[in-house]
Amino acid sequence: MVAAVADVRGIRVRRALPAAVLMYHRIEHRDVDPLGLFVSPENFAAQIAALRGIADIVPAAEILEPGPRARVAITFDDGYADNLYNAEPTLAAFDAPGCIFATNQFSPDSAEFWWDQLDHLFLREPCATPFVAAPLPGRHVRFDVRNAAGRTRAFSFLNRAFRTLQPGEQQSCLEALHAQLGVSSVCCAEHARLTANELEKLAAGGLIEIGGHTATHRALSTTNAADAQTEIAGNRRALTAVTGRAPRLFAYPYGDSEQRNWSEVRAAGYTFAFSTKSERLGAVYRPFLMPRIFVGDWGASEFLARISGALAVPA
Repeated sequence: MVAAVADVRGIRVRRALPAAVLMYHRIEHRDVDPLGLFVSPENFAAQIAALRGIADIVPAAEILEPGPRARVAITFDDGYADNLYNAEPTLAAFDAPGCIFATNQFSPDSAEFWWDQLDHLFLREPCATPFVAAPLPGRHVRFDVRNAAGRTRAFSFLNRAFRTLQPGEQQSCLEALHAQLGVSSVCCAEHARLTANELEKLAAGGLIEIGGHTATHRALSTTNAADAQTEIAGNRRALTAVTGRAPRLFAYPYGDSEQRNWSEVRAAGYTFAFSTKSERLGAVYRPFLMPRIFVGDWGASEFLARISGALAVPA
């Protein structure tokens, strides 16, 4: 067995044992889920139970260390409250560690993430108008929202488009959409994020590690150096102040990053950073661009079928 070895530049890490990092977002029931981000609590429990039979579940910071079996780390993006109330009890029951990547949006009165605002606009109720125009930079896109399929298409299109917009552009477009549909922005319980007290509680418990996810969930490739510093280092300082522990791990929002961002994350004091590239950890890879396997709302059998290849011993 070969232990993890990092080269002196911190660019590559080599290991022989099969290992994978799993990526979750929401552990909650949801009937309408165009992005596939929700895993029911029942399926999550079945997945963890099945995983226990084929691998060691380890902290994400220890995924490279040697062990007797394949190693798997469990991570959650965005810092939703259901990670505490629906995921943590299951993890505790199986003594399975996890890592939650959180932003600075831990105040109860913080505005909802923009995709949750789009959720309210398009996925909850029939729209008050048959057509909606989204004033995106350089173009206006018109959507037919007379039925559920049209509203889902509008939501999915805008979800892709918003990722590369600047914060002011996102807010301007949201305000225009709210005005056209005659509704106000709200903060609802379903979209609740972990509060400062809840993050502190999780960090103190020892089972769940809190990692960085930028201050405002910005796509880092759209930032300049100053904004990237605020998003990356500012997020780490804020989480340290809340939890009393400096985060070691970071996840790129949307999996979006450029080479300069890898250096910025390393300079901020992080040990590893994770992307959304869905694959196993290879023999050679970058510690600041580590892949993770996306997990959907699958039962135990489908879950094992989808991840078993990542944990197979290479021939």
